Amino acid sequence: MGSRFAILGEHTLQLQGVAEDGFVKAANLGVVVQESVVLASDSARTLMIWGAVGSVVVVALFGLALWMMRRRRLSSRMGYTGPLPVVR
Repeated sequence: MGSRFAILGEHTLQLQGVAEDGFVKAANLGVVVQESVVLASDSARTLMIWGAVGSVVVVALFGLALWMMRRRRLSSRMGYTGPLPVVR
């Protein structure tokens, strides 16, 4: 939650609702609001970005390989296995 929304320290969180039988139900829960902590350092964030970029590249290369295999298979069924002719 953080100190922007609540004062630091111990608080009571109260939830209220209506049950299936029509009665109002309430629940109290003790909470402690603390200073926020840094979840990731700059090096971890950089590693995560490079991991995501690497994953995208791997998926793109896999898709390209599948497309090339499919293209080669279709052209071999048609009886032509050489490079495509160049029209001048």
